[in-house]
Amino acid sequence: MNFIKSRVDTSLWSKDDFKYLSMVNEVNEDEFIFDLYDEFKDNPKVKWKESCKKVLGLPDEEGVA
Repeated sequence: MNFIKSRVDTSLWSKDDFKYLSMVNEVNEDEFIFDLYDEFKDNPKVKWKESCKKVLGLPDEEGVA
């Protein structure tokens, strides 16, 4: 999720709700993306977002709509 701090209103959250925010932040870390790639790199059904490709150093797919 991009720009989570500016898109999510946490003013009415309880202390317990913030644990989910930390989970979202963890999956956005580069190390998690590398782990996902290692797990699914050979699966032809998985398509990588451009932002993930940048982190992974993968080439862009040109001509794909």
